[in-house]
Amino acid sequence: MRETWVVAWNVFRQLLRNRILAVLTLFAFVMVGVICFLGDLGQEAELRLARDFGLLGIEIVGFLTVLLCHVVLLFEETGLKTYGILLVRPVERWQVLAGRTLGAILLALMNEFGMLALLALLAWWRGLAIVDGELVVGAAYLALGVALFSPIAAFFGVLASSVPVAATFAGFVYVLGHFTTNLLEWVQRMGNPGLQAVVKGMYYLAPNFSVFNLKEGLEQTQSVPGWGVFLWPWGYALAYGGVVFLFALWRYERKDF
Repeated sequence: MRETWVVAWNVFRQLLRNRILAVLTLFAFVMVGVICFLGDLGQEAELRLARDFGLLGIEIVGFLTVLLCHVVLLFEETGLKTYGILLVRPVERWQVLAGRTLGAILLALMNEFGMLALLALLAWWRGLAIVDGELVVGAAYLALGVALFSPIAAFFGVLASSVPVAATFAGFVYVLGHFTTNLLEWVQRMGNPGLQAVVKGMYYLAPNFSVFNLKEGLEQTQSVPGWGVFLWPWGYALAYGGVVFLFALWRYERKDF
C-alpha cells in the first residue's frame, strides 16, 4: 500500500507541472464572471443562481481535471514510453494503476477546494451568503462523483488504443451518466417495450452521476431525510468504482507495452 501512495503522490506532483491548472483556472474565472453578471437580476435571484452556477462550476472543474489528468498520463505512457522507466523500480502494475487513479482524485479535490475558496471570496465581495453548510455538503458529494469518474477514465485509458478515443469514450460516459434517469423516464412514457429494455440496460450499466446531486435529492424529499440519502452515494461510489477498477486492472495486467 505504501508504494501505491508513493506513486499517487508522484503522479500528483507530475500533473501539477503540466498546463492543466492554467486552463482550469481560466475556466474558474469565467464561471466567476458569469456569477457577477447575475447581479443585475436582483439579490435573491443572484444568490440562488450563484449557488447553482457555483456547484455546476465545481463539478465541471472536477470532471475536466480528472479527464485531462488521465489523458496526460495516457499520452506519456504510450507516446513518451515512460511506463518502462517506472517499472525499473519494484512496483506492481496494480500499484501503478491505483496510484494514477488516486493522483487524479487528489488534484481534482485540490481544484474543487480552490473553486470553493473562490466562491467564498466572491461571496465576501458581493455581500452574499453563497457558501454555507448546504453548499459545502453538496460540493462534497459532487466531488465524490468526480472521484468515481477517475477509475472510469482509467478504465478507458487502459482499454483504448489512443488518447482521443479514451477521452471521447470517457467524456461520453460521464455525460450519459447524468441523463440516464431522465432518458429512462422519457422512454417509459413512449410505451415501446424494446426501446425501454435497451435504455434500461444503459441505465444499469452506465454510472448514475445524478446520485451525487444531493441538492436535487434533498429538494425532492418532503420530510426530514434519513441517513440513506447521505450514505447511498458513498456505497454506490465504492461498489461501482471498485468493479470498474477491477475490470481496468484485469485488462492492465494483460496489456503489452
